[in-house]
Amino acid sequence: MRLLSQPIGKPPVIVEKIVSNWWKVCILSELLAVVYMCIVIQPEYNEHTKISENALLPALVTERFSYYQRISTFLKELHTESDISNYVEKQFLAHGVMTQTMRFTVTLPGFNENGTNVVGVVRASRSSSTEAMLVAVSMTKTNLEALAVVLALATYCREQIYWARDIQFVFVDNGLIGLTAYLAQYHDHHHSFLQSDKLHFHSGAIVGAFAVKVKGSAFDTMNIEHNMINGLLPNLDLINLMAKLADKFGLIPEVFHHGYQESWWDIAGTTSKAMLNQAFNEKEGLHSIFGPYGIQAVTIHAKSVMEGHASLTDLGRICEGALRGDECMSITSKTATLESVLEFWIFADL
Repeated sequence: MRLLSQPIGKPPVIVEKIVSNWWKVCILSELLAVVYMCIVIQPEYNEHTKISENALLPALVTERFSYYQRISTFLKELHTESDISNYVEKQFLAHGVMTQTMRFTVTLPGFNENGTNVVGVVRASRSSSTEAMLVAVSMTKTNLEALAVVLALATYCREQIYWARDIQFVFVDNGLIGLTAYLAQYHDHHHSFLQSDKLHFHSGAIVGAFAVKVKGSAFDTMNIEHNMINGLLPNLDLINLMAKLADKFGLIPEVFHHGYQESWWDIAGTTSKAMLNQAFNEKEGLHSIFGPYGIQAVTIHAKSVMEGHASLTDLGRICEGALRGDECMSITSKTATLESVLEFWIFADL
């Protein structure tokens, strides 16, 4: 008599039917996946923008940055300046910010590039230099407003005494190439095609970063760019923090240049862009290069879509709020890190 557990050499009937109709199962699975996606992106099945890490507390920070005159002076002088890196270094030295220029050279078959980054560091006065935040901005003639804001912000931060982490201000030459050179040198990564000056100082682990882009001097919208190399995504709280700060100053926060959605088709369009960008767009902005180093980073792009009402001073306050929001997390909970929540998600709406 055969045991109940003894195999009879044939798979179960249901398995045979699935295997024999494999093409129908494949088509049905894909259709069900599409139907599921169409349902799940509806607003009632999604969470709105929120901060899951309470220690960030962006709404409790009172931004005090008010250096409008200094921004105007920097912007006026930058328009006539031929050597931006030299000008930034002089302003850092004049305002007591620890600074260094870092020259780099990239040599590849058929491609040679060199440039000079300028690095300014504001040391933490409430702790040792074991952690740091980073603000990056590209040194180009089309980004002078952002340069003026970040330069004024660096001088402002130098005058404050409440920082618990070092703040690095990196003025980047040649975009991603220059920032790659800085991060490789900072983390002591050596590449045969990249040569650069050694850094004279170190600030410990970089736990968060954001880059600044500006189009014009008045704006009403802030696009939050977040996709990184190899499909990596930053911590969702960092994006939500930027969205909350944009709301606070009357700006419309956007992802993929889409703001708050009103119809299902708009939500579907944003969701499609999110998936396609994550799959194929590796170099969205300066923030894209931070992913391989385990650094949470985004780029904020301030622009005017209809009629701009926010000023460059407001942008400076948003940057200050982002830095101080991260500081709140550092002061209130040293064990809370940006890696503590889920880091795979798709935007359907903000």
